[in-house]
Amino acid sequence: MVLILSDGVDKSVNTVVRYLYLKNAHPIVIQNSDISTIIQLSINEFTIFREQNISSDKISSYWFRRGQLNIENNIIDCYQQSPLINYIRDFGKNEIGSYISYIYYLLEKKKSIGSIFKSEINKLYVLRCAELCGLSTPNTLVATNSDSLLCFGDESLLIKSGSKFFSYTINNLIINSYSSLVKVNSLPESFFPNIFQNYIEKQYEIRSFFLINEFYSMAIFSKNDEKSIDNRKSFLCNRYVPYKLPKIIEQKLFDLMQKLQLNTCSIDIIKSTDGHFVFLEVNPDGIFENVSYFCNYQLEKKIANYLAKKND
Repeated sequence: MVLILSDGVDKSVNTVVRYLYLKNAHPIVIQNSDISTIIQLSINEFTIFREQNISSDKISSYWFRRGQLNIENNIIDCYQQSPLINYIRDFGKNEIGSYISYIYYLLEKKKSIGSIFKSEINKLYVLRCAELCGLSTPNTLVATNSDSLLCFGDESLLIKSGSKFFSYTINNLIINSYSSLVKVNSLPESFFPNIFQNYIEKQYEIRSFFLINEFYSMAIFSKNDEKSIDNRKSFLCNRYVPYKLPKIIEQKLFDLMQKLQLNTCSIDIIKSTDGHFVFLEVNPDGIFENVSYFCNYQLEKKIANYLAKKND
């Protein structure tokens, strides 16, 4: 049995599942909206129920793909409100959370791809580790006032969030956050903490998908008449081609993967106009469907093959 945790949105999961069925690998997908029940949990094994019993001893491999276990919490099954009842509800939530965390731990002891414990990795920590591995990175500063940005000596700086990509849907309107280029003199005197980086002119951007010790890279060329800061905003206008990173850069990236304890992730790099490779960031559960499609890497098939292969 192959267990997959999914947020229910990622289309690549459906493709992997189809390949797994062809291999008689018996995939089971648990999505965020699925409610499961803990039947038993011990130090070495567990059984949960979600339409059927799912026992850890039957699971041969596991893929964490953005999802999470949603375990039933019926510590107080009523709609009453009081400080005590609310406290007990929170207590029950924390109890369930500790059990779920240990189930994740047991799952990741198996042959696995991805980790929920690594799904939200600190961007500043990643940049520090990248520098220690010998990779070039942009000058970076978390600032709350415009005066502190004068040290860059640039009129315009790149601004980005310090956490995950923000996306919110309301009344069929999707609100997304993007990295943007801002003029320092247009900023207010003080503002909410943000990450600022010096803007580096690029020849092209590189998206590399790391999967079990291999890098699958794609060069992204923006339109000549459009200075693309975040290629998600000009997706349909870009040109995508397979790309092979220099071995020395791949080795430094591999060292970074080892330091971050990641066996899969998406990596963003730029090739600057002066010929340098500049590391930007890592996304542990980043989208790889475009890399697979445009470069014909068949990453979904590779993931299925790895999950379905029996241990020697």
